[in-house]
Amino acid sequence: VGVETYFLTIGLNVLQGAMVVVAYVTVGFIIKGGYMYMVSSGSPDAMAKAKNTIRDALIGLVIAISAAAIVDMIAGVI
Repeated sequence: VGVETYFLTIGLNVLQGAMVVVAYVTVGFIIKGGYMYMVSSGSPDAMAKAKNTIRDALIGLVIAISAAAIVDMIAGVI
């Protein structure tokens, strides 16, 4: 077990922590989009903006979960 392994493990742990933060931020955007949808008062533009916010947040969440899974796989190999 060399020094490189320790630095790689630390880097992967930092990346994993960043992915957790991204997941929480994404959930916040989903909640924001839901709130925007509720207060849109039937305005088509506001409803479309809220739906886009929710869609983009879900895409971000999928990316964050995928990245976390990849980091876990790499960390498991080490």
